[in-house]
Amino acid sequence: MADSFAQQTASRRSRALTMTDNAAGNAPNSPHLVSPSVIGVATAPASTMTPSPTGAQLLFKSGFEGNVSLGPPYDVGFWGGWQDVVGDDTSTGFSFASPVFGNKFTIQLLSGGGILSDVIQNSIRSMTGHTGATTRALQLDLKQKINSDSQDQFMIVVTQSPKEFYISEWIMYPANLAQRLGPGQWVLGAPEWKSAGDFRIVYLAYPNSSGKQCWEVKWDTNANGTIPLQVFYAEVNCKIPVPQGQWFRVETYTRRGYGSDGRSWLKVNGQLVFDHTGTTIGQNAAPINRLFISGAYANFPVQMHIDDFEIWDKVPYE
Repeated sequence: MADSFAQQTASRRSRALTMTDNAAGNAPNSPHLVSPSVIGVATAPASTMTPSPTGAQLLFKSGFEGNVSLGPPYDVGFWGGWQDVVGDDTSTGFSFASPVFGNKFTIQLLSGGGILSDVIQNSIRSMTGHTGATTRALQLDLKQKINSDSQDQFMIVVTQSPKEFYISEWIMYPANLAQRLGPGQWVLGAPEWKSAGDFRIVYLAYPNSSGKQCWEVKWDTNANGTIPLQVFYAEVNCKIPVPQGQWFRVETYTRRGYGSDGRSWLKVNGQLVFDHTGTTIGQNAAPINRLFISGAYANFPVQMHIDDFEIWDKVPYE
């Protein structure tokens, strides 16, 4: 597939976005306020590429190669700060200055009130990739769990809410995950999204009452709004393994809609874990405002690796 991409010019804008967030998964709500600065990007023509069989458009693709690096933390306060992924991935032709769904990629650093550098230490490091060759991957390292707020999330603060989207990525859980995932423990990793206060879809792994590690999905109202917690759909799958200490591919798709028009599914290493049709819009019809690509987020300290991720405007294969 031959791709060509138009150059884009980044510029700093003075506008700031203030956002309230909270713990996800099974942790209790703990609202806190964070204010990321925003990098504006001049409008450029869309990339030209051979279309997928479904007519899907590739919005972004990176394996953190080329001169991709992490900027220094900024807007650091009591609860944490922000850290941007910057540079151009010469292996894909995409730049991290380019916006997706209206905004840049960033990492939300929530220290939970601890000293940020002691709680979170991120890097882009060389390691053996999922093909067996050396690769550069994003390492998210939540070294301490100060409280339920502590998390380290690679994400987009969405300003242009999509109707549908597809994400593919390779992630790696720690090799000792089985020992860490004891009773009452959970870990995220697969993509998650929240609307502006009324809807969320989240995937997590946890052990069931027999100690077997399982996947779980929830569609609920836990999106940092004032709406009482309501779970619209939840399912557990203990048949698909939760890999650890090795790369595995995660794919997820969401289409926002009412009734049969709404849908979301999750695949792990090509195996369908969940696939549910139903309303994916909350009672206020609020737009998506946070898309978490992946993150180091559990109710214990955890390290995560991410590589070779893609975002499409719909599923690129039939």
